[in-house]
Parts: sequence; structure tokens; C-alpha cells
Amino acid sequence: MNAAKIRLAGYLALGAAVAVGGGYGWARTVHMPPIVEVGSTACGVPTSSARFGVPLQTIVQAAGGLSFGLGPVDMPEGGGPIHLHFEPSIDDQARDVRLVDDTLYLPTAFGRERRSPTRITLHCREGVLGTVRYQGGRRESTTFNVLRASAAMTSGRSNGGRATDPPPTPSD
Repeated sequence: MNAAKIRLAGYLALGAAVAVGGGYGWARTVHMPPIVEVGSTACGVPTSSARFGVPLQTIVQAAGGLSFGLGPVDMPEGGGPIHLHFEPSIDDQARDVRLVDDTLYLPTAFGRERRSPTRITLHCREGVLGTVRYQGGRRESTTFNVLRASAAMTSGRSNGGRATDPPPTPSD
């Protein structure tokens, strides 16, 4: 009879442990912030080290509309290390993003519904960063062309220093 009570207590303890462990795993999965995977292709970075995750939505919410940066991200065949600078004010409907010196300025969302991406891929061509692709969960994607500029070229301009404008001409 004591063995039956011990067996019953063991089953109850096992059931309680499974319930607690399952509840913990479920809560952790449900409440975990979504992670945006950042990777690169053809930039000379080994596939195993080319990816890392960023809790983009969580940072954007905590920053309250402020921009923030990450990096440096080493890209040996993509022009060297770069910093990723996320700005909520960047027009995600534009087809271009700016690379000013070693800082790549990126939007925090994309598409008509301004969704946060689930994956950001940096694409290199002929040894330089050429495009950035944002992908969403519903087969949404947007590809941005990378426009290069230097801080000296964009800093003192009256037109906001857009990278698409030609450099100023010297005046006599």
C-alpha cells in the first residue's frame, strides 16, 4: 500500500514538472521578441558567421522613434566593415538607401503596411555592397539600391545632403 501511494505521488510530481516545463516553454516562445536575421551574400563572409539577429521591433519601440546603430559588421569583400544605422524617418517606399563613408542608413520598416522585416540581406557585387533586401513573413520583399556618398559631400549642402544629388560646383 505504501508503494502505491509513493507511485501515485511520483506520477503527480512528474505531471506537475511536465506542466511547469511546458508552460515555461510556451510562455517563453509567445513572449519572445521577434528577431530580424541579418545576413550577407557574396560579400566574402563565411555563411556560418554572416548571420546575426537583431530584435528590431523591440529596439524601435524602446527608442521611441529615435534612430540607432549597430556594428561594425565585417564584410571583407564588400568594402570593409560597415555600421548599420536604422532610422524611422527614412522613406521605406524609396528604392535607395545611403552608404555614407562606413555607415549604411536603413529604414526600420518596409512596405505599404510598414511592417518590420524578418530578414535583411546585404548583397555585394564586384567587391562592393550593391543592394539591401528586406523580406517579410508573408512573402513580402523590397530591394534597396545602395548609393554611396562621403560625409564631406553631404554635410554642408542646402538640399539636405541627399546622396543622389551631384556634388556642388565651385563658384568664382
